[in-house]
This record gives sequence, C-alpha cells and structure tokens, in this order.
Amino acid sequence: MAVGKTHSAFVCGLLYVYPNARASHFGFNNNVPQAAWANSAWKSFSHVSPRLADEAINLAFKFPRIVPGTTVTFTWAYVLGEADLQEAMGRIDIAQ
Repeated sequence: MAVGKTHSAFVCGLLYVYPNARASHFGFNNNVPQAAWANSAWKSFSHVSPRLADEAINLAFKFPRIVPGTTVTFTWAYVLGEADLQEAMGRIDIAQ
C-alpha cells in the first residue's frame, strides 16, 4: 500500500495471492522485471515503520518457462482506498 503523506486519503494498493507474483517498490526506473522481482528493500518497511519516498510500485511476475501456445492466469486487484482492502482480498480467487 502506498499512502499520501500530506493527503492520507490518497491510497494505492496492489494485492495478489499467486505465489509467482510480488508487489514491491524501489525508485522510478523499474523497467527490468528481474530487478523488480529480486529487489527486497521493500521488506524492511511496514505500516508501523513506513518509508517516506517518491517511488513507483510494481507488480512483478516470475514464470521460469511458459510453453508457446499456453497461457498463464492469475488474479490481482488494486485498491484506491484503505477501506476497500478487505473486500478486494475477499474477491481475489485464492484457488489459482
């Protein structure tokens, strides 16, 4: 979740339940999928120990191999308000 410092009503959250998905944040030049997946600096921040930065957030996926002609399906959600978090989590299909 990203929450505005001055305007705390500005919220953006990415949610997923797929084991090959990861939400992260680290700067703005996040154009390399491997870096978005491997960077773990975001793990040291939390609701009680937030990070104050102007950064992009990522939703990265890691699939070692996708066979040509096949598809990969996953469920994710984004919320624009903290009050929407519980409902969004309830709507994500955890069976995938």
